[in-house]
Amino acid sequence: MELFNQVNLKQFETLKYIMNNVQDDHIMCKINCELRTDKIDAPFYLDTEFSISHCTGTYNKGILHAMDVFRHHRMYNIKEEKYIEIKTILDKTFSDDDKNINREKTEDYDIINIEVLEVSDLKAIFEKYEDFFNIIDDLA
Repeated sequence: MELFNQVNLKQFETLKYIMNNVQDDHIMCKINCELRTDKIDAPFYLDTEFSISHCTGTYNKGILHAMDVFRHHRMYNIKEEKYIEIKTILDKTFSDDDKNINREKTEDYDIINIEVLEVSDLKAIFEKYEDFFNIIDDLA
C-alpha cells in the first residue's frame, strides 16, 4: 500500500484527461458529489465518484454491448470551514437550469448528480463547472 501513499490521483483532472483523449464521441459519464453533515463519526464529509461506460453498438435500437470503462470514488473527512466553503460554492455554481444535472438538497446534505451521454456534453460541463472541479481536486 506504500505505492498509494506516494500517488495523489486528482479525480477530475484524470476525468478531463480521459475526456480529451477518447476517440469515440459516445460515452456515458456519471459524476456524483455528495456533501453531508449528518454522520456522528465524521460530521463533515464529501464523497465524489465518477464512472464512464461505453456502448460499442446498437442492434434494432437496443444495446449490443456495453461495458464499464473506469470508476473512481473518493471520500473526504473535512473540517467545518471547508464544508461551509464547498456548500457556498455549490449554491453559487449549480442551478436548476442545466438538463444534465440533478440536485437534491436538504439541511443535512447536498447531492449533485451529473449524467452525460456524449463527450461534447462532458466538455461543456467541464467548461461551465471547471472551478468547482478544481476546488475538489485541490482537497486531495
